[in-house]
Amino acid sequence: MKWKLLVFWLCSLASALARQGAVETRDGKIYEGAIRFLPGSVLVVSSARDLMVRIPTTNVMELTFHKDEEAALLPEPWEVTAEDGNLPAPWKKEDIGNGKMRGNAEFIGSVVRLYSGGRSVHEAEDACHFVYKPITGDSEIVTRVLQVQRAGARARAGIMMREGLEANAKHVSFALTAGEGGQFTWRDQAGAVAQTSARPDLVAPYYIKLRRDGDTFTGFKSGNGRTWTVLYQVSVPMHPNIYVGLAASGFGEEFVSRAMLDNFKEAPSIPVTACVPTVELLSGSTLAGRIVALNDSGLFLSGSPGRDPIPQRSIANVLFQWLPSRFSSLLNSGKKGVLLTNGEFVEGDFKGIENGKLILSSVLFGIKFYRMDDELIALVLQKPSKAKNLVEVRTTDGSAWTGTGMEIADNEIVLKESALGKHSIPIYDLAGVRWNQ
Repeated sequence: MKWKLLVFWLCSLASALARQGAVETRDGKIYEGAIRFLPGSVLVVSSARDLMVRIPTTNVMELTFHKDEEAALLPEPWEVTAEDGNLPAPWKKEDIGNGKMRGNAEFIGSVVRLYSGGRSVHEAEDACHFVYKPITGDSEIVTRVLQVQRAGARARAGIMMREGLEANAKHVSFALTAGEGGQFTWRDQAGAVAQTSARPDLVAPYYIKLRRDGDTFTGFKSGNGRTWTVLYQVSVPMHPNIYVGLAASGFGEEFVSRAMLDNFKEAPSIPVTACVPTVELLSGSTLAGRIVALNDSGLFLSGSPGRDPIPQRSIANVLFQWLPSRFSSLLNSGKKGVLLTNGEFVEGDFKGIENGKLILSSVLFGIKFYRMDDELIALVLQKPSKAKNLVEVRTTDGSAWTGTGMEIADNEIVLKESALGKHSIPIYDLAGVRWNQ
């Protein structure tokens, strides 16, 4: 009875400090339960099996951790969602111009409801409801317009980038209307009458995207949110600091127009594929994650605050999309440069990645900027050495680490990674560990 109470107490302790999984030993035994790391050993506890066993690191062949079903799935940093109807920070809402009736915006999960009493954005001054945030530099904004209520055929809802919140400010917008298809609208001088290009074939529900590259603004359409077609491109000089967001207008001042949108996203660059970039180190380890930056200070991945950056000198290549088999040998060649999505390889010296763009200096083209999300397949920095590794470690983010050895410390492992030296990985990041001999 005392044994069972002890096991129950240890299991309660393990629930906060351990992970559920299984341990296979070198002498052929398998233990399942709550796994906790202690210096030099692995502790496995299971009240259901009346089990408590401490296994020396030298006797461990493989560790497998169960997927944590209760772990929260964090949204990507560019996704804009809310659960309580209020706007998520730092987004704000405001009526632009003089509409007789006030507008509003509600967020329910990934769905946005827009209400506007403003008349239009086609004249010298705008009258619309604007959900916005301030940004600096380049930006992409995406949404799917689900419905625009037919309060008037020209009632519209979509995406907007504007230099100021004044009614006559410069702006570029792309929207779908209730009865006249798509409209790409821009004002290139403050106070000027806005210009509009129409696409009657665009009918809700439909995805639209607006991209800013300096003073160049590009509008895209998509039926599925993955494959995009360029429709419009205009040059509108704007200050680096602008406002981006969703906008709706009603083309009538005696009623409020209503629109429904979802899949709202904004970032300097939004990936268009489900492929998560993979970074291969000189040792053969592969790291999976969205790249925030890669420069002289190292590699920074999203979702890893507080972690030490990976030194650039340790990186062999980076895959931004799935690699066609015919290019496999290129990654092992060590030939410096980038492989583009059109199949062209551009030789050059890598200068960095910031805000979704890769900077390359080449003899033929000088300094060139390439977008990670739709222009690049791979970056080659140097030839991987791939030392003989004795340990393979899989982490929950999809990375696959290799090492020449490993130590078990208090609730973490310390991997001897040949490109990085000693690298600590906490137990809550682990999916599995295997010794190759």
